[in-house]
Amino acid sequence: MKKNLNVFKANFSGAYVNDEETKAIIEQVYNSYGYLMDPHTAVAMGAYMKELEAHPEDGARHTIIASTAHPFKFPTPICEALDIKVGSTPYESLDNISAVTGVAFPKQLAALKAKSLRFTKAIDKENMKQEILDFVDTFSK
Repeated sequence: MKKNLNVFKANFSGAYVNDEETKAIIEQVYNSYGYLMDPHTAVAMGAYMKELEAHPEDGARHTIIASTAHPFKFPTPICEALDIKVGSTPYESLDNISAVTGVAFPKQLAALKAKSLRFTKAIDKENMKQEILDFVDTFSK
């Protein structure tokens, strides 16, 4: 077991990136390359940059960071990172992001914008169990 742990430690590393660092990376990448990065990808980029600081010899390796989310999924952090006005609704924030960055709404998201909201209730984590029980009870009455 210890041998496996040593192999794992020799081949893998990890890092964390806080919210402020994430926003700074989004801003840096956008200002340097014109690429609007989502927060998840910014965390990966930040962890990679920390790894390079700790192990500069790894800079000779080719590295791929795959972005799997669209930045429009995260309107408030993107607005905060790029100093764009946060709107009163997520779509208003997205309009502001689009106006500043030139990044267009994905077609599927633009189609949703015209639809009415189906779910508007937000439930705090500590109330979730009771909310589920109440919902289930509606089927037995």
